Amino acid sequence: KIMSGFTDNGYEIEMSGSVGQAGFTYMDTLKELGTIYEFVGKTEVDVGNLITPWGTYEPKKPGLINVEGREVKQVGIVVEDAEKAARAYWDLFGFGPWMFVDFKPPNISGVKLHGIDMFDGVDFHVRAALADFGNMQIELLEPVTGPSTYMEFFNKHGQGIHHVSFGESEDHNEVVSTMQNHGIEIEMTGVLGSSLRFTYMETQKDLGTIFEVIHTDPETEITLMPYGTYPPS
Repeated sequence: KIMSGFTDNGYEIEMSGSVGQAGFTYMDTLKELGTIYEFVGKTEVDVGNLITPWGTYEPKKPGLINVEGREVKQVGIVVEDAEKAARAYWDLFGFGPWMFVDFKPPNISGVKLHGIDMFDGVDFHVRAALADFGNMQIELLEPVTGPSTYMEFFNKHGQGIHHVSFGESEDHNEVVSTMQNHGIEIEMTGVLGSSLRFTYMETQKDLGTIFEVIHTDPETEITLMPYGTYPPS
């Protein structure tokens, strides 16, 4: 039923197959949604469990960051057009409602990219669309003007998943300093709405994606306001 819903609306199957009793299908949604979506289901034919691991990894010491009690709360996706992609997510999945926000002064401040201050005569603007789906937030990021981690990603990769985040972290500074002490640098950092500190760590070489750490100052009121919603309220 899900597959027919996609194909009836003009979406093609990128790749499909089965591993053991699990059938998988990748849909060609990169242009509209910023990433490929996979659907997994049980195959109709009982082929038994054909999955045989080629190895395992047993760590000899704990990880640098204690992840107990943490969950991935946000996936950030760089897209060409945040509002258009948000409408596509609504039409396909019913994800929403969406909140549209401009990441530019005065909504954003104190931005540093690779350690360099960004707001000295720089026309910085990123358009974002945000929606919650269960315990997960999807953040669509459209780099409009100026240098940023999003613009760098878009110029190098085009559309795609830019980062994942554990969400609010009270130990933001501790996590960042621990990573820095082990050679992982800050890609970009700044403050949204006068209160929310975001920090992207350069983990893409080791982990395949950027990890974001955020913390909201409880003593400061969040001033970030949306410029629109979809569907319109």
